[in-house]
Order: sequence, then C-alpha cells, then structure tokens
Amino acid sequence: MVSAQRRALFLVAVASWLLLDSVRTAGPLLSALYDDSLTLVVAAAVGTFAGGGVLAWLAAMVGRHFGHGVVVLYLVGVLAVLRLGLPFISGGWLIAAGLYLVAFAIAGVVMAARVALGNGGSGTALAGTSLGAAAAVLEHTVLRTWDAVWREDLQGWIALGTVAVLAIVAGSLCRTLEPAPSSRGWWALGLYWSLLGFAFANVAWVNAQTDLRMSAGVIITVVSLCVAAGLAAQVHRVSPVVTLVIAGAGVVALAFVMTSAGTAAAIALPAATAATALSAAHVLRPAPSTAGRRLLAALVFGLAMIGPVLLIQLDYDMPLPLPPFTVPAVAAGLLFGFGTAHAARARPASTRSPADDASATPSSRVGNAGAPFGWIAPGVPLAAAVGVVAAVGVGAWTHVTYEQPRIYSADFIQAPYVTSWNLHFGVTHEAGGGPRVDLDEVAAALDGTDVAMLQEVQRGSLLGGGTDMLEYLAGELNLPYSYAPAHDRQFGNAIFTSRPHSEPRTLELPFGEGPQQRSALAVDFMGATFVSTHLQSTDEADATRLAQAQELTDWLAGLQPTVVGGDFNAEPGDAAHQAMVDAGFVSAQGELGVTGPTYVGPDLTGEQAALIDYLFGRSVEFTEFELRTLPWSDHWPLTARAATGAVAPTEPEADLNEVQPAPIPSTSASPNASASPTPSESASE
Repeated sequence: MVSAQRRALFLVAVASWLLLDSVRTAGPLLSALYDDSLTLVVAAAVGTFAGGGVLAWLAAMVGRHFGHGVVVLYLVGVLAVLRLGLPFISGGWLIAAGLYLVAFAIAGVVMAARVALGNGGSGTALAGTSLGAAAAVLEHTVLRTWDAVWREDLQGWIALGTVAVLAIVAGSLCRTLEPAPSSRGWWALGLYWSLLGFAFANVAWVNAQTDLRMSAGVIITVVSLCVAAGLAAQVHRVSPVVTLVIAGAGVVALAFVMTSAGTAAAIALPAATAATALSAAHVLRPAPSTAGRRLLAALVFGLAMIGPVLLIQLDYDMPLPLPPFTVPAVAAGLLFGFGTAHAARARPASTRSPADDASATPSSRVGNAGAPFGWIAPGVPLAAAVGVVAAVGVGAWTHVTYEQPRIYSADFIQAPYVTSWNLHFGVTHEAGGGPRVDLDEVAAALDGTDVAMLQEVQRGSLLGGGTDMLEYLAGELNLPYSYAPAHDRQFGNAIFTSRPHSEPRTLELPFGEGPQQRSALAVDFMGATFVSTHLQSTDEADATRLAQAQELTDWLAGLQPTVVGGDFNAEPGDAAHQAMVDAGFVSAQGELGVTGPTYVGPDLTGEQAALIDYLFGRSVEFTEFELRTLPWSDHWPLTARAATGAVAPTEPEADLNEVQPAPIPSTSASPNASASPTPSESASE
C-alpha cells in the first residue's frame, strides 16, 4: 500500500498543478477588467486571492465535522470538473467563474498542504508544490503555452481531462488522511507561490529571461523545480550553517536571474529556485495556533501570492520608486532571512543520537520542519527523476517539431507584403468575443506575410495567460524573427520575415514621464530597413511621444528605403505624427485615402476608436493597403505592399538584405489600392 507520505505528496502536487493552471486562466479574465479600470482589476485580484484564503479557512472548519480528507476530495474534484466547463461560457459569466475557480484552487492547495504537514511535514508540502509546478510547466510547454481552456482541439481536452482525473484520484487516495492540527508560516508558502507564478514555474518568462528557445527553457525550468523539490524534502536534515550558505547562494543566484539575461540567468535559476523552496520549508511548520490566527494565516497566504505580482504589474502604469525586480528580490529575501532564523532555532535530525530517539515521544520524533526522520521524503527522488526525464523528452520533441531550420527561397522580393499589428499581448477583447486567447488565429492572420512588424508581444505575463507569443508564432509560422524587449524582457516588439533578415538592432526610446519604457526594433530585409515600434500610451504623454518620435527619426536618418510599422498612440496631426512627416515619412493609409480607425477599443461601444497605428514609408511606394477587421486584438492589423525600389545584387555571394540607396525620390499614392492585398509567394520548404 502507498504510504501516507507519498499520497500526501501526490495530493499537493496535483493541487498545485490545478492552481497554476487556474491562475494562468484568470490572467486574461483580469485583463478584461484591466481595460476598464486599474482599480477594478486590483480589487478583483485581491478579493479573489484573499477570498481563496477565507474559503480555505471555512473548508478546514467544515472538515472538522465531515472529515478533512472528504473536504479535500470535494475541493480538488469539483475544481477539476468545473474547469472542463469553462470553454462553454464567455463574457461576464466566464470572468466570474474563472476567478471563483482560482479561489477554489487556493483553498485546495491550502487543504492539501495541511495534509502534507500532518503526514510528512513541510518538506513534503514544499516538495509536492515544486513537483506539481513542474508538471504544470510540462503541460504548458506541450500546449505551446496556449492553455487548454482557450483551445478547441483534442489536445486541449486531453489536458483538461487528464488533470481532472488525477485530481479525483489524488483526493480519493487521501480522503482518510488527517491534517496537521495547526500550523504557522503560511506567508512563506504564499511568497514562494508568487515567485513560482511570476518566474520559477513560468516557462515563457524563463525563455525570455535566459534567451533560450523553448526546448531548452522547459528543461532548465523543470530541472530547477525538481532540484527545489529534492532540497526541500531534506529540510529536516539541513543544518543551520548549510541553510545559511544556501541562502547566501540563493541571494546571488536570484540577483543574476532577475537582472541578467542569457547564460548567467539560466545557470542561476536552479540555485535561486531551490534556495527559496528550502527557506519556505523551514518557515512553514506545524505549531500551536488559534482559530483567529488560522483565518489570518489563510488571508495572508492568498495576499502573499498575489501581492508581489500585482506590484510588478502596477509598475506598467505607476512606476515604482525602485526597479521592479526589487519586488521578487524582497520576497525572496524575506524567505531567506526567516528560513535561516528558523533553521537556527530548530535541531536538525542529523544531530540527534539514537538514545535521543529512543527516549523521545512519538510526537517529538520530528525534524525542524515537522518531518519524520530519514534521508528524504518518500517518493520525491523518483518523482523528481521522472520529471527530469520528461523535461528532456518534451524539450527534444519541441526542438524537433518546432525549431528545425528550413530552406528558404532565394528569390529577391522587390515589393514585400508587410503587416504592422499591435497584438494586445494576445488577449481577444470583448468586441471579438473575449476575454479569451486566440493565438492560432493570430498565427493564421500572419501567414503569407513577408514582414510582420508586431507590438505588445508578451512572454510570460499572467495577464496574457502566461503565453510566450514569440515562441508560439515562431513555431507555427517557422519564420526567422528578431525580438526587442521594451518595459522588461517579457514585453516588447518583434519582426518576422519570410526569408532570413540581417542586422537586427534595438533603440531604447526616451522614458520621458513614463510610465513604461519603450523601444524600437529594426532589421535589414531585401535591400530596405524595416522597423517595429510602440510609443508611450498615456493621454498626458504628448511630449514624451514627440521626444520618442524624434529619437526614432534621428536613429533612422539616411536615404535608404525604410518602412516603420507601429502603434504611435498619436492621431494624424499630433506632434509625434508630424515628427515622422517632417523626417520624410508618409503614412500608407493617408496616402492611399483609406479611412477608418486602427484602434477599436476593448468593448462593443467603439467610443475609444482612433487612428493611432501606422505604416510609415520613406523612399517607398505603398500599394494594396488594407485595414483588416480581425477581432483577435483591440487593434486592427495594417497590411500593404511596399515597393522599395531595391534590386537584387549581381554578385552571387552578396547579401540580399544589404540596404540600398533610395531609388525612389518620393512616395506617392498608387491608383491601384486594393481592399484585399495578395500575399507574396511564401518561402519554399
């Protein structure tokens, strides 16, 4: 028979998996509220996560009468089954149901962790949390970060059904287990959860932060979580000195993860994840408590989960007095400090003598986190090993399926088919039938484009469902791409081209009065320069937008054919628009006389509709311009032919992308503007 400790480990892992999935689902739902009011989304998020804590407290009270295990089975089972119904509802009902299920999932995690505390200690609770997060990452990667709730294919239903079955099985196995009577340190588990959701168990965030393709990103993410599970499972054997050393290493590692990019962040991630898990395991512990303190602890757990993530998100609208990476740094610092202090007050099992154990009462035969003596919590080594093997397998499958190089046509394109589109971080708004995530539709809309200049490409933001839009589009379109971070590495601009491009370069635009950092990305393609940019968005930022537009035109000074696609947040005649005109750029939409807004707003009223997105050209002739009324963003994509006048080089080994002097002295409207541009012949396989 499976031991109680192994069953508790399994229960926590499945409950954690469900919670991560539920939080990612809630992101686009909160995004819909975010479009209406920042205050509303903050209130909804705080209410949902605090409400989850209150629900956990009520569930524990009910469990005293009906049995704790029975209540846990009800929570995780009902949550898993109800998630199967989310694809069938929409609008306000979907928002309410999604947020309610997050609260349910929080209660399920708290109840499951209490079972683990009573049947293995905090090491089992933290190990199960980390292993469940690893399972959620594997699922998220197989789904290409486009979650099951938003999909309408067999793959999505299999994912939803698998988690539902596992939840019912785990709840059934643990229905007779008793929890720890009372416990403390839940704030530490909440902070660990905030770091998991924001970064450590967010493969899209890891991809962006480490500059890794998803095949490598999933391996480093899952390995980090499995290392964390193994270390947390040995919390009862880790001495205060070793804990202090690990905490010190964790501080350094976390600094690299949050502030560095590339190899340094990838190497530091396992150490940072494991150190925070160990520290949380030291703080979370069985201890005497009262009903009032248990209610407060449940509330603090929920608020600790959402607090750091909310602060980081608020920095997009109201800049924090310190860099946003200080928020996770402070959260981890609290864990390291209190974890080390609790380790110093406890007596590790490894220091006890056989005589001590023989004379100890059963209740005292526990380590410094309430765990039975032994080398490691049962079940953790095997589960961690399976997780690592699965990560390698999923990484290899991802690489073979989505990341293989292709053979491109050698034909020179004299009039590329170009698209500029603000993607609204992948969330479909109310007017398009949202809130929901339709990455497949976004990819289909870009199929056949020679140059796609994209803005608001997000990589791991919970408001966007934790998707990695760059990796998803790269895998689906199988096109060369370049990416430029803006406010942070998880939010920026991208350019995809139908043939390989060259010389990608990034311009950091003036911050001005903020609140967000903006950038521009340029590449050379078929003898011309193509640029994607996004200027400041607030109503009061006219001066900042003007400074950004002037910096952009200075950066692009020259006579070479140039196309700029972007969201300028400025209507025709505004200062930023005029700065582009003064620098010799013309708007394709204006020159070809196509009327209509490019931004439609987040709701059905259309009251916010405006013309703020542009395809600007210099030494370029635009034809076949169209505003495509696609609902997958709150902006419409702009498409056109851009005849650059560039010609293929005569030298066989010459670079097709090398920019050429402007052969067209000025841009003029073409009489053959078409409502349905025909894409260029796609690159051959």
